Amino acid sequence: MGPSPEELQQAQAIVADVQQVKAQVDQANKIARTLEILYQYEVSQQQQSFKSRMKMTVRRAATSGVGWVKVGFQRVMGRSPDLDSKLADAQQQLALIEQISADVADNELQPNAAEVEQMRLVIADLAAQQDIVLREGLMFTWPKSTAIIPDKNCTALRSFLGCGWAAEEYCLSEDEIEQTYGVDVGSAATQYRTIDGSTDFGQVEELMGRPSGDASNPSKMLVWEIYDKTDGLVYVVCDGYPDFLREPASPEYYTDAFWPWFLVAFNETEGKVFPPSDVMLIRSMQLELNRSRQGLREHRFANRPKTAYAEGILSEEDIEVLRNPPVNALIAVAGLQPGTDINSVLQAIKGVPVDPNIYATQEVFQDFLRVVGDQSADLGPTAGATATESNIAAQAKATATGSEIDDIDDTLSAMAQAAGQILLLNVSEETVKEIVGPGAIWPTLTRGDVARNLVLDIEAGSSGRPDQARELQNFERLAPIMMQIPGITPAFMAKQAISRMDDSINLDDAVTAGMPSILAQNGMQPGASADPAGGPDPNAQGPLGGANKPSPPSPRSSAPTPMNAAPPGPPSAPN
Repeated sequence: MGPSPEELQQAQAIVADVQQVKAQVDQANKIARTLEILYQYEVSQQQQSFKSRMKMTVRRAATSGVGWVKVGFQRVMGRSPDLDSKLADAQQQLALIEQISADVADNELQPNAAEVEQMRLVIADLAAQQDIVLREGLMFTWPKSTAIIPDKNCTALRSFLGCGWAAEEYCLSEDEIEQTYGVDVGSAATQYRTIDGSTDFGQVEELMGRPSGDASNPSKMLVWEIYDKTDGLVYVVCDGYPDFLREPASPEYYTDAFWPWFLVAFNETEGKVFPPSDVMLIRSMQLELNRSRQGLREHRFANRPKTAYAEGILSEEDIEVLRNPPVNALIAVAGLQPGTDINSVLQAIKGVPVDPNIYATQEVFQDFLRVVGDQSADLGPTAGATATESNIAAQAKATATGSEIDDIDDTLSAMAQAAGQILLLNVSEETVKEIVGPGAIWPTLTRGDVARNLVLDIEAGSSGRPDQARELQNFERLAPIMMQIPGITPAFMAKQAISRMDDSINLDDAVTAGMPSILAQNGMQPGASADPAGGPDPNAQGPLGGANKPSPPSPRSSAPTPMNAAPPGPPSAPN
């Protein structure tokens, strides 16, 4: 009996609901794929290599304790105080033209000044260009470790726990401030000068109103961008200047975290806002190692060959000749009487032998192993280390390295999530389709949609060193299981195998759709089954194929075997 009308209607509603959910899931997957391609494009278009700068940030975290990455967005008309990280376009040239024009209007520059000629050349260059590039997109900046100043109530730098405000410090010249913020601070701002030409923010001294008088080390001003979470505003101030450089406003680019900086740190501990660096942790051990090596060096110098002589016997000329003798020299010593043994006048001084146990550094390197996580194989040849000891050290290092990799992955995931929200709110659909392609799907969202409804699930790849042997071992275990799953394509299996072998084979050139495998093609060759018995044809298998042909059974004799007869030998090979 067929279903009732009520059951049929209920089944149709279930099918419609399933189809609607499937359509929503497919649309979400397409949006996610579009965002993935767009994010990868933005990362690759940075003026400075993202990978190299991220490595530098990791090294900075190891040497100074913390490393910072700032995620922002560059608009066509936007200005950023970090001039080194801007996207490559004509915005910097336009800002220079505006700054010089403002100085000329204020009578700060004469018409024949060098800056005016520079402006004329820039305008002529832009006029000669048929297409002036003005770009929008993500912008990653890399503040120095001392450039981020948290609130004194901060309890943890990661996520700025307990912070009411946090500031980023810039060291800019008067012209750079005018190009970035459009404000001429003049002589009202406090001027600083870097010590010994250093660019470190901590190596500045106040000029106390005195002109620098050094063209190679011009004066700078300290500018702070203060993010105040209490009122949700961003303040931009310059040290000594009585007004804001930019009117306080909410952050230009919305993210759930509010803070635009992301921390890279490895030694975070409870009770310390700024975690200690690897350099600080191994400082005492490094000093002990230096003292030990310096003591050995001084001992070696003290044990250099020395000779004593009786005072008054040898003259200054004799001493000088004995100190620097020529090759195969015959030395005439005036103070030596005939028949006197020279060894009775000159005697070698024996030094104190070097005891290697006094200057041993094995314990120091063991301390390095426990603090930094390096095994003896990484520090040089092992000295009596057994396989078990090396394995234990390798496991300890893997644990420490895995923890650092997790910290970096957390930072990269947080950066990707913030960057995804910035892209969804600031990039138009036309720009996305121009970059990704006409098949891109891009929603139109508001800040409320991003805050309430949008959840980005970040799948960050491992940032650790790849283990090829382990990946191959895992693939060998998974391959037989995946081959039994319906729908798994051979092309996917081939791509996974090639990627784990780290080879550069182009699978698109090697695979032709609809063509059988090479093994199947060999089986379809003529004569492949010429043996009437159903076995392989020896002629089709080459000169050694005869060994695969089954041997005929040997005939058995029906006569009885005598009891005293010798046992039969091994069967003879067929002729």
